Amino acid sequence: MPGTTHVATMCSSSSYEAMRPIRPLKRGLRILGGRARHAARGLERRIRRRLLNRNRGARESRALHLLAGDGTPPQTALTAEQIDSFQREGCLWPFTLCAPETMVEIREYLRAVTLQYDCAVEGFPNTKWRHLDDPVVYRLCAHPAIVERVGALLGPDVLLWQSNLFDKPPGASEIPWHQDRLFLEVEGGTNVSAWIAIDDVDEHNACVEVIKGSHRSVVPPADPSARRGKSDRAFGRMADPRLVDASRAVPVRLRAGQFMLFHEFLLHRSAQNASHRQRLGLAVRFTTPQTRVTHQLDAYHTLLVRGRDRAGINRMGLPPAPSSEPGS
Repeated sequence: MPGTTHVATMCSSSSYEAMRPIRPLKRGLRILGGRARHAARGLERRIRRRLLNRNRGARESRALHLLAGDGTPPQTALTAEQIDSFQREGCLWPFTLCAPETMVEIREYLRAVTLQYDCAVEGFPNTKWRHLDDPVVYRLCAHPAIVERVGALLGPDVLLWQSNLFDKPPGASEIPWHQDRLFLEVEGGTNVSAWIAIDDVDEHNACVEVIKGSHRSVVPPADPSARRGKSDRAFGRMADPRLVDASRAVPVRLRAGQFMLFHEFLLHRSAQNASHRQRLGLAVRFTTPQTRVTHQLDAYHTLLVRGRDRAGINRMGLPPAPSSEPGS
């Protein structure tokens, strides 16, 4: 079935063998301490990246070719009714970015390449902000099927500033109800997020659930005692469960290659993945150039994906070049 491929079937034996030189180094880390361990880990990352890059080019080129399509412009317009619905309910779905069979190959690239090493922007792990260093992730985030619809909601100028790969394997824990805006690193403005299904998602493998219309008010964070036992550190600002009417929850079922759009204050969550299926999704955040992004890392930059920068308050940069291109 589409969306049920396990990680083990995606990594070829050659990729497995390519990692063998790293094993003695990893064993050596156990007997090192302090600065030596930190330096050794840096060396391990560089070796891993070099080994993976040997086979990356062909996989990357294939994925980029698939995302380019056949040159036919995708249907990207939102109707007046859809815009009214988003304003009323805070979310819209499903939309199609690519066919499920195309996303199967994209998923293989993400698991075999992207998730095997940390982001090149120092300080970010392998799942975060990969639009800054991985051209396939960038093409997913900046796909016209998404950006043009976001532009219908935000206006002519659209800024891409964050991406997160949410890998939720079988048994992964719940992410509780929350509103994204309470922990976004931005000042002013409005954010619209896209959630792209890399695998098929439904109630069995912990699809996103939403409460329509909840974006019209701010739900205070839960008392710290209510958060006890929640394993995901990113959701220290989980919504106070006493103020969430979970009976209104609606599951967002998506096929691989489909996506949803939602408002920054929309209440949403995902349950524990109680199935035997993988669940990989890509969340992408957009705003306008008038919104100040407050990241302090020197290598971080925002990306203009539609229109013009009329404000000049954020550090702008270029998208990552394909690895086959000079200077990449």
